[in-house]
Amino acid sequence: MQFGFIIDPSRCIGCRACEKACRKEKDEPFPLRTVQLVVDKGKKHHYFISMSCNHCENPECFRVCPEKSYTKRRDGVVVHQTGRCTGCSRCVKACPFGAPRFNPQTGKVDKCDLCIEHISMGRQPLCVLSCPTKALQVVSDITDHGLPGKIQFPGAEGINLTHPSLRIREIKRGEAYFL
Repeated sequence: MQFGFIIDPSRCIGCRACEKACRKEKDEPFPLRTVQLVVDKGKKHHYFISMSCNHCENPECFRVCPEKSYTKRRDGVVVHQTGRCTGCSRCVKACPFGAPRFNPQTGKVDKCDLCIEHISMGRQPLCVLSCPTKALQVVSDITDHGLPGKIQFPGAEGINLTHPSLRIREIKRGEAYFL
């Protein structure tokens, strides 16, 4: 079992509702999920994707943290224990996807925890619930969804190292909200 995100960029309109829901729930000065504009020069179009922690199979944040602030649950969710964090930011530098973020107000790092209090009760994370176009989905086993794991997105050069629990549906011209 490995929880993971499925993103359908053909549905994302860049409204940032997922960012706002995350920021409000976590009471952070910045969202732990961000909407990014991707320019696909080969196909000559632009699209949005919503990114956060990918809860990687082999998380670099977990490996490099000297305080052992990260744990990986049996269900694949990578959790950061802020109380153990000293704010060294090694995890911030190590993550190819920019998921851990330094919080200047606390002097510590924080990251998406997949709204574990929600998924533990069988509900979806707030980012998923807030998406008006259903561009985000969380599944309990990302390996069962037949979507390729090797996809292009910001930070994709880290795929072979960390094996993110993220799948992005392929966009076909004419089915996306293009700019």
